[in-house]
Amino acid sequence: AITIETWIKPTKASGVQDIISKARSGADNGYILRTLSGWSTIDFWLYMNSYGWRRLSVPFGTSKLGQWHHIAATYDGKIMRVFIDGVQAGQLIFSGSIITNNNPLTIGSQTGYNTYFGGALDETRIWNRALSQCEIAQHMNCELTGTEDGLAAYYKYNQGTADISNLTETQLVDAGPNSVTGTLNNFGLLSTTSNWTSGVVTPG
Repeated sequence: AITIETWIKPTKASGVQDIISKARSGADNGYILRTLSGWSTIDFWLYMNSYGWRRLSVPFGTSKLGQWHHIAATYDGKIMRVFIDGVQAGQLIFSGSIITNNNPLTIGSQTGYNTYFGGALDETRIWNRALSQCEIAQHMNCELTGTEDGLAAYYKYNQGTADISNLTETQLVDAGPNSVTGTLNNFGLLSTTSNWTSGVVTPG
C-alpha cells in the first residue's frame, strides 16, 4: 500500500513532467506521479509484479497553472485513487503488489530522463499505507509532527529563505521518522537569487 501527496504550483505549460518518481532509466518500475500532457491530466503510475505498469489518469486542466493545488495518489492493494484538493478525481480497480526496487526517490524529475517539473512544491509526503479521503482532507492544509502512522518520508521545504541567496542549502531535509535527507541537484543555489519560494502551508 502507498500514498504519495504533495502541493504543486505548476508553471511550465507543456511536456512530460515528473512530480515524484521511484522509477529510472534502465530500471523502469516502481511508481510515478506526473503529467504527460502539459497539465490537462494528472497521471498515477504503479508497476505491478507480473503485470507491468498500471496507469490512472484524471483531468486537471491548464487553467490551474500558477495556482497551488494539493495532489494525492493512493493504492490499498485493490484500488488506485487520485485526489485533487482533497476530493477524489478518479479510481482504477486492480489487485496486485507494487514491485520494489533500489531506485532513488526523485522529486521534480526522473533519473535518466529530462522530464523536469516546472513550478513550486510544498509538503511532499510518502506513506506506506493508503490514506483515506478524510485523512487527506484533514491534514493537507497543515504541517505534520513527523511521527504519524505509516509516514515514510516527509519534506516540508522550510530550510531555505525565499527570494535570496541560499548558498549553504544543498540538501532537502526529511522531517519524517527515517531521516531520508535528499540532495538538491541543479537547483540554482549558487546565484544571487534562490529557487526557494513562499509555500502554501506555513509552519505552526
